[in-house]
Amino acid sequence: EEKIKLYEYLKNEIQPEINKKHSKTNIKVDSYILSVTDYSSIKRNKLKEEYEKDHVLFLDDKEDCIEKLFQKISEEKINGIRSQHSI
Repeated sequence: EEKIKLYEYLKNEIQPEINKKHSKTNIKVDSYILSVTDYSSIKRNKLKEEYEKDHVLFLDDKEDCIEKLFQKISEEKINGIRSQHSI
């Protein structure tokens, strides 16, 4: 569970510190887990979509895994741009 929440720690703790030290930049820090374990073999009561929300993607998705990764990165970038302009 700690690994799964790494992206939150990076975004909420590390990213602000980096941007404080380098105020002329807007650095984004993120992480994703690409799991080699098939979703079907995980014994938890958590939907696949919930894992994806927590930045965990499953390589057993084959074609979709990398596409989902780039889609999520693009969404984060677009959301970041929107939040900068709404200040």
